[in-house]
Amino acid sequence: MPVRSYLNGRVIAANRNGLTKPVTILLAWLAVAAWAGLIFFFSAQPSLGTGLGVWDLILRKLAHMFVFGVLTFLSWRALRQHGVGRGAALLAAAVFSLAYAVSDEYHQSFVPGRSATVYDVGFDLTGILVAVTVILGRGLKR
Repeated sequence: MPVRSYLNGRVIAANRNGLTKPVTILLAWLAVAAWAGLIFFFSAQPSLGTGLGVWDLILRKLAHMFVFGVLTFLSWRALRQHGVGRGAALLAAAVFSLAYAVSDEYHQSFVPGRSATVYDVGFDLTGILVAVTVILGRGLKR
């Protein structure tokens, strides 16, 4: 149930955290931008090797799935804040995340010591699909 806040003597609707709808929307999109920025930052690093051999490979591929799954969830949540329907928001978030994954691999092709691979996009897509499955399975209505 919304709480009431007061602005210049007028009652305005706010969510349960006391934030107005525009602020909530802004924060949701800032989370998407920050997460995308974090992905970009790590993609710009010449080498992310840990020297752990096969575990290094496994951890990096799991990281691909995790970061793009989170990007999908954050994008879906931001779209839902705008009032976009649950299914449409989920589809748009998945398409956006996949497009970002492809552009991320393209970006990596310009970074010394890095290369762009279709396999990494496949791991990114796996993370996206896991996020979609979790959202659908949990019946998240936000």
